[in-house]
Amino acid sequence: MPVQGRLCIPTFSGKEREMTGLGVRRTALGILAAGVMLLGCFAPVIYGVYKVYDLGKQQVIALRIMEEPENVYKTSIAVAEERGVKITARKEKELFLSVVTKGGPEADVKVSSLPKGGSLMTITLEKGKDPKAERQEIVNAVLAVCSKFGTQCSEEKEK
Repeated sequence: MPVQGRLCIPTFSGKEREMTGLGVRRTALGILAAGVMLLGCFAPVIYGVYKVYDLGKQQVIALRIMEEPENVYKTSIAVAEERGVKITARKEKELFLSVVTKGGPEADVKVSSLPKGGSLMTITLEKGKDPKAERQEIVNAVLAVCSKFGTQCSEEKEK
C-alpha cells in the first residue's frame, strides 16, 4: 500500500516499489532525457545541398532544396535583382532565367522538380577570366537563395 506523499512505481513482478530521495530525481531526469531525445528524432530536417562541377569551359552548380520549384525560381530572381545582376531572359513557364554576372560571363538558371519532392536548381556558367571568383560569386548566390528559405545549405563533397 503506497504511503501518501510518496511516489510508488509498479515493477515487473507486479509489486509496487516506493521511490524516495535520489531515486525519484534520477528516474525523472531519465524520463525527461529520453523524451528530449525522442523529440529530436521526429523533428523535420530541412536542408539544401549544392555541388559544383567543372566541365571544361563551363562550371555547373546544382542545388537540391526541399522547396517548391516555383518558389525557388521566384527567390532566385529576387536574389539576382538584389545583387545587381542583369537578367537578360526569363521564361516563366519553363522556370528558366538567363543572367549576366558581375564578372561578365553569362549564366543560365533552370529550376525543376525532383521526383521525391523539392527542387533542383541548375546554374550553368561559362568560364571567364577568373573562374575561381566567378564560381565563388555563384556559390554565394546559391547560399543567398538558401538563406531566403531559412535553410542551411552545404556543399556535397566527393565520396
